[in-house]
Amino acid sequence: DGGSIVVLKDSLVRKKETESFQGWALSAQKDFIKKGILADKNKESYFFVKDVLFKSPSAASDVVAGRSTNGWTAWKDKKGNTLDENLRK
Repeated sequence: DGGSIVVLKDSLVRKKETESFQGWALSAQKDFIKKGILADKNKESYFFVKDVLFKSPSAASDVVAGRSTNGWTAWKDKKGNTLDENLRK
């Protein structure tokens, strides 16, 4: 509602970041690690220890992907339809 999105507990987050990954999303990811909201899963991934509400789909997908993204096209359902296709059309 209002463009916000919840990333669910146990969702995976990519550890390897691109060089262009910076700004709010990088700070948020580091803060989540520091606060224990993201925990180590394996050498490639962290995982969320609880559900986390983000103000926008892109903010959530940036943190999860470790790079700049367009959340409206990055998030897809099981059929491969984007968030944009499901909610904006």
